[in-house]
Amino acid sequence: MDSLLKIADRENIILRYDYIPQQMHPLGFYDKDGEGNINIILLSILKDFPRLLKCILSEELGHHFKSVGHSFYKAINCEFWKSNHIK
Repeated sequence: MDSLLKIADRENIILRYDYIPQQMHPLGFYDKDGEGNINIILLSILKDFPRLLKCILSEELGHHFKSVGHSFYKAINCEFWKSNHIK
């Protein structure tokens, strides 16, 4: 986990835990606006599930290195994630 946090820090990514509206059903999302601000927002409850947190943070960091321009991506809260990563 420390290495993921170091990558986020090195890339000037603002990482925060927050409430995300349930209708969106995300566990986290990456947002890069047109002004150069980069954010990764993670669902607050992920702090209680370190393995899932690492997985979602890795996914969102991947968008940083593989995406171009304005973007909004989200990791979806699906049964596969719940059954295989929260345990």
